[in-house]
Order: sequence, then structure tokens, then C-alpha cells
Amino acid sequence: MRRHSRRRTVTPFSISFVVLFSATAAMAWYWKWIPWELSSTSVPQTVVDSSGDESSTFSDEFGTELTSADIESPDDGPPDIFSDQREPDVNESVSLGNNGDYKIFNRADRDRTGEDDSLRQRRNRRMAENVDDDLFADDSANGRIQQTAFEDDETPTADDDFSPLRTAKATKSRSLGLRSTNERMAEIDNLIDNSEILAAHERLSEWYFAEPDFQPDLQERIDTTAQLLFFSPQPHIEEPYVVQPGDQLRKVGKKYHVPWEFITRLNRIDPRKIRAGQKLKVFTGPFTADVDISDYRLVLKWKDLYVKSYLVGVGTKGSTPLGEFVVKDKLVDPVYYGSDGDVIANDDPNNPLGERWIDIGDSYGIHGTIEPDSIGKAMSKGCIRMLNEQVEEVYDFLDIGSTVVIHP
Repeated sequence: MRRHSRRRTVTPFSISFVVLFSATAAMAWYWKWIPWELSSTSVPQTVVDSSGDESSTFSDEFGTELTSADIESPDDGPPDIFSDQREPDVNESVSLGNNGDYKIFNRADRDRTGEDDSLRQRRNRRMAENVDDDLFADDSANGRIQQTAFEDDETPTADDDFSPLRTAKATKSRSLGLRSTNERMAEIDNLIDNSEILAAHERLSEWYFAEPDFQPDLQERIDTTAQLLFFSPQPHIEEPYVVQPGDQLRKVGKKYHVPWEFITRLNRIDPRKIRAGQKLKVFTGPFTADVDISDYRLVLKWKDLYVKSYLVGVGTKGSTPLGEFVVKDKLVDPVYYGSDGDVIANDDPNNPLGERWIDIGDSYGIHGTIEPDSIGKAMSKGCIRMLNEQVEEVYDFLDIGSTVVIHP
């Protein structure tokens, strides 16, 4: 009884299998999934025509017989696009031209021209901008993105340009730098929005001096925060100075080691009209200056903070001295005493010193000019030239005893 019941269970299953297989085969035939006439379409049958020449007949997919005369000759149409192609050898690479044509070029030529390097750099930048966030991992301690530097043996080269591992690492490193930069910018902007100007300026200054390549990107922000701190009466950074009866700004300036002109400029006041009880914004100085000869740039600093940057002119043929100097004297409308004995009065329009002279010793100084076109060039006899309105500003910041460092 048990054996008969098992046979009735198996028989329907067999029928179902046969039906399913038949349906699948029918669909395959209908949709031409299986090349049923593979042998008839791929193997020519050779026959001899009435002229005695051998010819070949073929059957197309519909069963129609074709002869070699019916087959279009390669000479009658355009040439085979692959007829002139070849595999590049180990010293060659293949690139796709602007018109879609393939070009084989020598790898050595590519290395000489640097063309492939620039293409690779642009490709890596695009990959860095579009990289998926899954490439990043947050540090569990502080939640900030951590950047992994390249090891020497992991730097992509021209010969392993398409190495997946190295390309991924390059993309990750570049993207981490980009993302880290955006995060730092966002943090600084958030501080500015919350009126934490000093904190924002401290971060900007540290970044500005530590990574000069970022200076163009930071210039607008750092000039904005510096303007609020060092050129505006508000906000106060240090405790304000309260004017006492009989006070003079010259005495206040000496107390804080800054020129009295700086206090006047900062607070936008008339030094003859200060009153007892008045609160003045002050900084404990002195301010300093850094001059970069190769960049034609003078940067004012307070402690380690950026104040302002100016384009300057320098000496010809390396005549500007290098090193650390101290401001020894300051003059308004200076008289010019030339090395050849010439003397030019302070009000003479031919006086090459302009409106200010900041003496740093050995007849060298920072001064104005009557040749504004010389700014940003090496045209002086060794001094640092500035536009007259800008040297007046620097004059107000630098006090006697301020340090001036001149870099190559």
C-alpha cells in the first residue's frame, strides 16, 4: 500500500518536469536563444558553376541560399576600421584622441612631454571630488577625519598608473585633504558667525603661516578678521586703557610699546581731544614685520598673528640684506642723502624716499617711493620700497625696537 502511494506522488512530478522543459525549449527556439542552424550558416558549401570556377554558397538566418557573388566585397566599401590596428608593445600606450581615433604613442615620449602626468593629475582631482564617503573613517577618539599620508613605495607612478590599490589610496589621500580643508573652513566661518573673531583669527593665522599654498584661499577671510581686530575700535582684545587726567597718547604708547600713531589710528580719534575716563582699545606690542624677497611681500604681525600683507619693491641683484633687523629710527617726510653726496629736500618731488622712512640700520630702511611701478620688482639699491599710503600705515604699527626679518 505504501509503494503504490509513492508511485502516484512521483508521476505528477515527472509530468510537470516534462512540461516545464518543453516550454523552455519552445521559448528558446522562438526567441532564437539557441543557434539551431549554426552548422548551415557558418560552414560554406563549395560548388562548381557552369564556368568551371569554384564558388561558395551560404544560407542566411532565413534559409535563403547566397553565393559568393552576393557577398559584398571588402574592396567595395570602407576599409575595416581594425585593419591597421595592432597591439602596443610594452613600451607603448594607447590613448583616445579628441576625434575618437586611437593613437599609439611611445611611453618614453609620454614621460618626456609630461602630457600623461597632467592628464593623470586631472583625473585624480576629478576622482577626489566624486569619491564616495565610504572611503573615509572617523577617528573614534575625536570624531574628526584622519588623513593617512603616502608611504614612499605607495606613490603612484607612470608605469603603474592603473593600479587599483594605489589609485584608491591616492584618491583617498587627496579627498581627505579636500574634506579636511572644508571642515576647517566651516569651523572658522562658524566662529566668525558667532562673533568669536579672535579665535577665528588665531586659527586662520596658524593655517596661513604653516601652509603657504593655502594663502590665496585664506586671504579674504584673514583680511576680514584682521580688519576687525587691528583696524577697528571694536572688539577689545585686551583690557581697554582708561584715560587719566593729563594723559597724552605718547605716554600711553610707551606703556604698551606701540607708536602713539597706532593708538590714534586704531581708535579713530584726534590725539588732542582725548578726555579723562575715555576707554581706548590697545595692544601690548611691539608689532613686527616679515619681508619675503622672492615673493615681494611684507607681512605685519602681532605676536604670531597676521595683521596685514603688502606688496613691496626690493633691491636689484640681491642687494637687499637678509637676516633679522631692529627699527632704529623713524622719520616723517625724510631728507634724502645719496651715497654720491646728493641731498634732496623732504618737500622735493624728486625725493625717492616718499613720505616715510623706517631705519633698520646700515643705511637700509623701509620707505615710500615716487616710482609706484617699481613695486613688485627688484629696482631699488637695497631698501624696501612701498606705496606712500601703505608705508604710512606700516610706519604707524612699527615702533623703535620692532623686529624686521628679511627672508630670501
